[in-house]
Amino acid sequence: MTTVRPTDQVFAASYDEVREIRATAPERIPALLAARRRRPFVPSDGRLMIVAADHPARGALAAGGRTDAMASRPDLLDRLTTALARPGVDGILGTADILEDLLLLGALEDKVVMSSMNRGGIQGATFELDDRQTGFDVQSTVESRFDGIKTLTRVDLDDWTPIYDRTELPGYYVAIGTSGNQFKNAPVVGQFMRTIIDRVENGADHDTTPLLFTAPHTGATIDLGAFSRQRPVNAHSSGTVLG
Repeated sequence: MTTVRPTDQVFAASYDEVREIRATAPERIPALLAARRRRPFVPSDGRLMIVAADHPARGALAAGGRTDAMASRPDLLDRLTTALARPGVDGILGTADILEDLLLLGALEDKVVMSSMNRGGIQGATFELDDRQTGFDVQSTVESRFDGIKTLTRVDLDDWTPIYDRTELPGYYVAIGTSGNQFKNAPVVGQFMRTIIDRVENGADHDTTPLLFTAPHTGATIDLGAFSRQRPVNAHSSGTVLG
């Protein structure tokens, strides 16, 4: 295990000590965050090498042909501390558990540290694409004195239909997934969204009883449930932007 140990700070000397600090002295974590030595985000050569270590939080443990390569936390921390000690490795991207362990070991001194926002899409789960914001937010990233933050947008290549819908966050609505198509539909999409927002904010349950939209010029009725975030994948889709 490789650790960086400035003389003016006391870090954990072993993984047993990391566990002990977490259990009995968690206040040391914000203290170390406040005292962590930082460095410029981009080095003078303009190149930035960041190690990504947020995969285990959603159960993605495979690497190098091994399905359980990241299943052991001590082994993972050994590899991360070794990598961070190498010249040319500028920092790390991770979830709170990984970053705090590395912080307690002294491995984040003079490193670029980036937090991960959403790791709720557990690999292999039916809700894998519903990768919710389960990690850091902007406020906690700033308070932790980290240098950046990452959020991930997951795309199902078998489902080209855009989403016009509410989300799990009250008052937050989306019109997304239109890349490559829908360009001429923007005016009517705006009317779709106005219908959804107005009705849902006034008590309608669009999830259980999908709303209907009546086209003002043709009188056609459009089932807005077809654009729901919870809709099933269209098995008859052409797999192209044509639907």
